[in-house]
Amino acid sequence: MHDLSLYIVTFNCARNPIQPKLFASHLFKALPPTTGQGSGNGNGSSSPDIVVLSLQEVAPLACAFLGGRFLTPYFDNFRRAVRLASLAWQGDADTGDYYSHIISRNVGMTAIMVFAKPICADAVKWIDVAGVGTGLWAMGNKGAVGVRLGLCSPVGQVQEQDGRGLPEVTFVAAHLAPFERGCRRRNEDWESIARRLVFMPSKGLLLGSSVGTHGRLSLSSDGEEAPLLHDGLVDVTAAPQGIYRPTSHLFLAGDLNYRTNGSPPTTGDFQAYPQPTHDRSDPRHHSHLLEGDQLTRELRAGRTCHGLEELPIDFPPTYKYLCKPSQPSDDHQEVLNWAKWRWPSWCDRILFMGLPPWSSTSDRSIRFGKYTALSVMPTSDHRPVAFSLSIPREPIPQPPEGASGGSSDPRLNPPFPLDPMWREKRSRARRREVVVGVVAYLGLTWEGNVILVALVIGCAWGWWVTRGLL
Repeated sequence: MHDLSLYIVTFNCARNPIQPKLFASHLFKALPPTTGQGSGNGNGSSSPDIVVLSLQEVAPLACAFLGGRFLTPYFDNFRRAVRLASLAWQGDADTGDYYSHIISRNVGMTAIMVFAKPICADAVKWIDVAGVGTGLWAMGNKGAVGVRLGLCSPVGQVQEQDGRGLPEVTFVAAHLAPFERGCRRRNEDWESIARRLVFMPSKGLLLGSSVGTHGRLSLSSDGEEAPLLHDGLVDVTAAPQGIYRPTSHLFLAGDLNYRTNGSPPTTGDFQAYPQPTHDRSDPRHHSHLLEGDQLTRELRAGRTCHGLEELPIDFPPTYKYLCKPSQPSDDHQEVLNWAKWRWPSWCDRILFMGLPPWSSTSDRSIRFGKYTALSVMPTSDHRPVAFSLSIPREPIPQPPEGASGGSSDPRLNPPFPLDPMWREKRSRARRREVVVGVVAYLGLTWEGNVILVALVIGCAWGWWVTRGLL
């Protein structure tokens, strides 16, 4: 039984649309070098089974808060990029084994997209979704969105009649509070995610056979980009589940925004920013700056991302870059072009939760590939970060009876209880997002300006006509 290969990418888009061809040419550069690009093996075995994109600032505020068709062009660019990357990876072996788009969800400016090979798309039996805003008034300028997939069990394994009890994998895309002095606020954002990122089965997504091989999955009448929560999107009678679940793999990817210093840089600090060098004794090697990484410190202290782990970082900081508008750049260039007013930091991270003690065996383990930063894209001041790995296809079993007693595993004893008011808080925040989105659309976009001017002219004309008749 082969493992399930995953490829997770996190990217802060800086509210700009990507260039699909350019993004595609760099997308799969974190795949293990065991099989060469364009190998033409005819079955796509070297490409991952599932591709997950965690996107922050996916679109301008107006488009992200309004959602629906306003977000479609931004998502379409990523769909095209994944398809182009798949074609390039297969090389001359054009088998038609392209990725199927499984689901896209967003909460405000944070989004997640899941793609799978056709055979894996057919294996998806159910999908749970979740979303929470942690920005101003709990709106989605910051926050998290999650997708939990139930996959086919190995042949011959007993499955529950409703499709539950299958191998499960949870992906969470997140964007936490910014700025060097915002470490405590980031920890508070994580607490809000742990308390209010509640997964609910989507109506119509407990599937009798499969999601489908080539069709796009629509979760609501307004289209698959409709923001959470939308009326009729989830099954309100189902029991809520938090981010931690004893039988699910868990991956957290996003702009977590943890910095390398607790205060903004001074003018002279810029001279010490990292630059390309293989000499770790060189004071400008990025490893020296990594020693002050806030996320590493907070993880060790147990104040954030409880139970999650990260592979060692061996790539330059992912933020904040100033790059040329025409071409990407990487750490092999002569000079890394940093913004002077921010400490270079590893804001963009991908964390995972290892197998629980009741599941780990010699023949059941997570196999890690590569964890690295991709090239700087000319449309953003962040570098994308990618993580390749494989997980067992066998489901994680239920913990033995009494295992939760005294256990420090957050899957058994979560660090925070679920907020019983999570649904009401998200609904109120969603209404605020619509209002803010409409105002931003009218005031910050040329289309909205045209509508606003037309309304003003119409009202003025109506007032003039009415006055003339009186």
